[in-house]
Amino acid sequence: MFTVKDISELAVQLEKNGQKVYQEALKKVRDPGLVSILQWLAEDEKRHAEWFSNLAETKPNREVSAELEEMGRAMMKDALANQSFSLGDTDFTSLRSSRELIEVAVEFERDTVLFYTMLRGFVRDEDALQRLDAIIEEEERHIRKLREHLS
Repeated sequence: MFTVKDISELAVQLEKNGQKVYQEALKKVRDPGLVSILQWLAEDEKRHAEWFSNLAETKPNREVSAELEEMGRAMMKDALANQSFSLGDTDFTSLRSSRELIEVAVEFERDTVLFYTMLRGFVRDEDALQRLDAIIEEEERHIRKLREHLS
């Protein structure tokens, strides 16, 4: 149902949504430590979006029916237009420490991994599954990187 291109576009959209939330939070937060982490998180989401975008270009997309491709895109747009999972409910002005902020970011990354894992059930194309697994692996690396900051 979902193609390599769909999976990559979906991942790019989620990263852009996360970046947007972090950038909006930067307008509200005054604590220099939180500002620094938010800037890093926004930049990291931007880098991930670029990485996921490049992932789509590394291998040509297999032929799929136009109807299936259109249906997948429509579902993706509806479901993820502004989706930022747990980030959307976060009041960044109430965060008092970098630890709390990083815990929020880890929760967002967990949400995306869970979403991608559930998405696997809708992917039949082996190339798309490999791309999706690469995206999941990258998000898990991001979680580990964030947790290192907690140590």
